[in-house]
Amino acid sequence: MIALAIVGNVGVGQIAIEWLSKVAENEGAAIDINQIGVDLMKAHRDITKIDTTNIFYLLSASQVSDYHHRVLEIHHLPKHAFGGTPFGDYSKFGDIVENLTGRFFWCTGCDPIP
Repeated sequence: MIALAIVGNVGVGQIAIEWLSKVAENEGAAIDINQIGVDLMKAHRDITKIDTTNIFYLLSASQVSDYHHRVLEIHHLPKHAFGGTPFGDYSKFGDIVENLTGRFFWCTGCDPIP
């Protein structure tokens, strides 16, 4: 649902785009928001097609975070550019805690097994 809000640039989707843009600006990274979106959609498709953990083809919060982090790295952006893990780069266990709590805050329909 958040992905649809991002595509429509409304509500929480608009916040996600603004967060990503602000992080990119702070990092001094020039980004193509549309290309990042396409890359994220492809990454989501690819991981979903091979997911056989717990509920087949239903991703967990950590799986969603992982593919976001990989795509962001390709675009020279830090982990915290993904709104689901805004503290991932700032603390030793930030992304672990965020992956565990993510299913309660931003990934409520996700597979509960990481």
